[in-house]
Amino acid sequence: MTVDQSLDFSAIADDLTALIASNRLVLPGVPEVASRVRQAAAEGSCDAAQLATIVSADPALSAHLIKVSNAVALRREQEIRNVRAAVTRLGFRLTAMTVTSFSILQMMAVAGSRQARVRQLYQHSVRVGELCRLLAQNHPALVPEDALLLGLVHDVGVLAILQYVRRSSALQVPDTLDELIRRLHAPIGAAMLRAWHFPAALADAVAAHEDWQRDHPGPAPDYADLLIAANFHAHRGSGHPMAALDPDTLPALRRVGPLPEMNAHAAQQIQALCGSEASA
Repeated sequence: MTVDQSLDFSAIADDLTALIASNRLVLPGVPEVASRVRQAAAEGSCDAAQLATIVSADPALSAHLIKVSNAVALRREQEIRNVRAAVTRLGFRLTAMTVTSFSILQMMAVAGSRQARVRQLYQHSVRVGELCRLLAQNHPALVPEDALLLGLVHDVGVLAILQYVRRSSALQVPDTLDELIRRLHAPIGAAMLRAWHFPAALADAVAAHEDWQRDHPGPAPDYADLLIAANFHAHRGSGHPMAALDPDTLPALRRVGPLPEMNAHAAQQIQALCGSEASA
């Protein structure tokens, strides 16, 4: 691998973090409405009608939410025809998760020449979200819907880095870009989640998810353990460095426990919520 040895990765990380904190790194496809929905749902500061009013300010998001709520895997007897009914069917947590998925799908749609890379990233994120939700069901302190959201956004820092390097041809050299992503996507992703008012526990988990040997006192897993374990299972059988690790050496796997089986209906639900079925 050929990487420019003169690059100051720490300075790049500081620059990126400052741009995110000051809202000067513009990520195409991140609507203000989606941020307001996530914040309102997290704070519990409104009812279903009020949350629906926020969603309705974005026609494309409104149509997507209705479509998702009518997906085969989520459908009940009555067809959903308006945003308020969609919010009621999905609930606040899944509504927030769905609008986040929509935002990331929009980012992917404008990825330009790197669209194939970003699509692969999204597919991996959906898989990790699926595994996070499944693993969280065994631990009462971890919320499965939050776990699904965590998996979906855990690599969002890659999108910020891809946007950042557009200003410098030197940073777009493949080996250099790969090294930037490897070193910085976790802390930059956490900075993005904090700027988007995500719960601190989820932002902290994203910051720590590349620390595979991370350990902490106590037997109960936290969201970072969940994310590390889900990534390990997602990478098994691949050429990723994590696939070569001995699972017995990973504290996160010890805390999280074995991977339960997922039934087909649950998998369909997750695909629908993450947009795959709804956008097909």
